[in-house]
Amino acid sequence: MSVVLDALHRARQGRSPVSSTRPPSIPAGLRVGTGPRPKVSPPRQVPWGPLIALVLAGAAIWAGVQFGPVLLRQRRATTAAAAQAARAAAQAAQAAQAAVAKPAQPTISDMLARMQEPQVIAPRAMGRPTSATATPQRPVRPSARAAVVPPPRPLLVATPARALTAVPSAVATSSPTVDDFALAVRYHGLGNFEQALKHYLAVLDREEFNVEARNNLGLLYHERGLVAESVDQFRRAILINPSYLKARGNLAVVLMNAGRLPEARAELRAALVMAPRNVDLLVNMALVDKADHLPDQARETLIKALGYEPKHAVAHYNLAMLYEENGDLAKATDHYTEFLKYAGPEHGALLSDVQRKIDALMPR
Repeated sequence: MSVVLDALHRARQGRSPVSSTRPPSIPAGLRVGTGPRPKVSPPRQVPWGPLIALVLAGAAIWAGVQFGPVLLRQRRATTAAAAQAARAAAQAAQAAQAAVAKPAQPTISDMLARMQEPQVIAPRAMGRPTSATATPQRPVRPSARAAVVPPPRPLLVATPARALTAVPSAVATSSPTVDDFALAVRYHGLGNFEQALKHYLAVLDREEFNVEARNNLGLLYHERGLVAESVDQFRRAILINPSYLKARGNLAVVLMNAGRLPEARAELRAALVMAPRNVDLLVNMALVDKADHLPDQARETLIKALGYEPKHAVAHYNLAMLYEENGDLAKATDHYTEFLKYAGPEHGALLSDVQRKIDALMPR
């Protein structure tokens, strides 16, 4: 340090300890006077962009943590409300459809309002089935070539009491509707539609699962030409007891008479699965085949039925008509004769008509 101070002092006085040709000697490490100056780095700038992005990201995370659950709950609530509204709308639509598909059971006043005069449908078995909208007609006397076949006895019975012989004894002893049921059967047999309807509805009001009452109510509606109400009662009886063959057979005959052959065939097939040797069901299946223009299939079914029960009068009558239509008069005469042999008083005037037919077909 003293050397430096001494050199500075001499420089001020204009003296130089060394020759003017030699530059002053400066110790290494000290750069005094002219010469390259050290480079100074510019001040660093703060990276505001990443900092701002980091701050915004943190704010977003904080907002998500604070308000995310609330928004999620609101969204779930909105979704649940929309789903509940959709379910309510679907249930309302189903209820409306069910109300249209299954009309409410008519009251006595409704039935009386629709009734004009006491009429009985003439069930047409082997002839052309009546249409669903046809006006109920009185029984027509059969002609020589186109006779009206009576329905099978246990299916569409002429007297409702016969359809009630299968009432279980347990119902007769314990059911509170026994009196109404018996009265309904009595009035039904007497042809008193109003009183029979009143007592059948009283039975079903107390015991809605009474299949016998529903079956007989379906017969009562059918006798007045109320096809929709009759079909509804038979279907309800089948729904209660799918193995109740009497209601299935009755439903098939009503559907056949209304011209609804595929539905009638389906009901008979379902019944025959449970009772393949039931002659009445087989006879009605033959009637459906005949109405559907399948005479050969109808003949085979009737022959099968007679194999199970050779004394079935209605089967003989229907088979005789098929043979007559096919031109086989000998076989037709034989089966008409068998019909007269096994027929009962329930066939009425048809007995004398068949006798005249036999006399006309016999060779002279």
